[in-house]
Amino acid sequence: LFAVQEGYVAINDQRENDLRKALEALALLPFEQARQRVLALAEREEMRANWVWAKLDRAPLARAIAHLRFLVEAQAEFSGGQDWIGLANGYTRKGWEVDVAALHALALVRKPADLQAVGAALRGVYHPWLEKLAHTAQAHAASYPNRNVQSARSLAPTAGTVFVFVDGLRYDLGKLLAVELETAGIKVALGHEWAALPTVTATAKPAWKPLGSSLGGTG
Repeated sequence: LFAVQEGYVAINDQRENDLRKALEALALLPFEQARQRVLALAEREEMRANWVWAKLDRAPLARAIAHLRFLVEAQAEFSGGQDWIGLANGYTRKGWEVDVAALHALALVRKPADLQAVGAALRGVYHPWLEKLAHTAQAHAASYPNRNVQSARSLAPTAGTVFVFVDGLRYDLGKLLAVELETAGIKVALGHEWAALPTVTATAKPAWKPLGSSLGGTG
């Protein structure tokens, strides 16, 4: 049956329209119900990502639902922990995959209606997860491991070493960068540290020596 349906663009277009409506409805569902709905929609629709119409960019939502499914599955495996070490371990193991899946789902859609549908889906299955994670972090704010520039990092460059400063290189983006570098044949060792708090330019940039002395002001 699916092989027969694949041959008709009208069938693909109708299923895209149906999927668009289903994604838009996710924003109105309770979190767990929305997550289960994403899994059910992916089971039915993500196969169309392999249809010829997807190659002709006529099934972007079928491709996006696969990333939304991955987002939901990564959430289920994420464990935030009860302290900053636990949060870091949980995020570097699985949490970053949730953020990357959201980025990939958004990157696949261009039309305003499709972008609205994926945005609604993310409000249903992604925003509550972010909010819970933010509340967990807020509860531990008093013991944040890098609260000010006084705990600035020390860089010790040696011959043959180059330090590159990147503003706002979140861990999820760092993982994607590492993949790009490894694909180019570069050996990568990935580490992480908590940013200075608050994570704004005036605090975070001076927290990196030897930039701190140049960025310090009298105001």
